[in-house]
Amino acid sequence: AWAIDAHVAYFFNRGTNGDIVTLETEPVTIHSLHRTAVGLGLGRDWFLFRPGFILDTWDANFRLGADVGGRWGAGHVNFDTPFEEGGYRRRFDVFAQAFGGLTATMEIPAGGWIWLVGGRLEADYTFSDFLDRQANFYQYSAMGMLGVRY
Repeated sequence: AWAIDAHVAYFFNRGTNGDIVTLETEPVTIHSLHRTAVGLGLGRDWFLFRPGFILDTWDANFRLGADVGGRWGAGHVNFDTPFEEGGYRRRFDVFAQAFGGLTATMEIPAGGWIWLVGGRLEADYTFSDFLDRQANFYQYSAMGMLGVRY
């Protein structure tokens, strides 16, 4: 089955406060990074034992999927100033992201409901200007899934 994925995503990354970077000629450390985005992906799912839905079937079905897409959003970086007591800075910017993911789920029919359990591995590349210089970076995620479909 072909799949279209439209979503809203929120990402939070905590800084290590170990590396000093320059923000508008001032030395700072990264405290945290917050990002919110809308995304669109296109992918393909493969049902391993039978089609995706068969009426009155109570046996579990396994599905593997892969998708690629993009996200557009806005975010901000919180900075600490190591040479100023209680110093704090914030930088806001928009960003773009390209992503690719692999998904594995088990679907368990129960009457009119279908329970879903599985996981997802995702890699993405973020295009941003959160720092004075271009600050593009990779991110790798492992996610668990638990849900119900009616």
